[in-house]
Amino acid sequence: MQRSKKILIVSSAVICVALVVWQWTEAENAPENVRQISSEKAPASSVADSKARHLPLQEQEPAAVQRVALLPTGSEMSATQSLLDTRNGDPRSPPVIHNTAEPTLPSADELADPKAYQQYEARQNMRLYSSFIDAAQTEVPRLKADVARAREVGIAAADISKVEEKIKRIVAMQAQLLRDHPQLLATSAEKK
Repeated sequence: MQRSKKILIVSSAVICVALVVWQWTEAENAPENVRQISSEKAPASSVADSKARHLPLQEQEPAAVQRVALLPTGSEMSATQSLLDTRNGDPRSPPVIHNTAEPTLPSADELADPKAYQQYEARQNMRLYSSFIDAAQTEVPRLKADVARAREVGIAAADISKVEEKIKRIVAMQAQLLRDHPQLLATSAEKK
């Protein structure tokens, strides 16, 4: 009994997602999802507006027609917005910079010898830690400048506090890495 409920819930969720995706693609591509809006005569009330929406396009007043794509409303709106964000990305997020450097792969000897492979892993971890420390040294001042600018332009205090918390965590992680691996301080000083 419990298994059939799970199957029913999963299949319902899959059907709902498929319907939302189908509606979304139809809204983008289908010309019948375009309605006409008259700039001269607008319905006086929401009841009149809802009646006008159900009229075929031929029965609506043709004066000063402007074509506007229909957007889903209600619960479909959040799903559609989520899909758009997935496809187009969040415009507030910074661009992703991919590492184009080839990774250092273990040699055949390192793969054959467990101790040599552990040394390879340790070098890789140190390289990662060193990269974090270097990035923190350049990004923390930039983030602090962003916080100062945000205060100047009047960004909400809750949003500013999120960035300040992020700065604190980055600085704390940097300090912990330097405490746990003091040789990273010399490595980071050599890079400068």
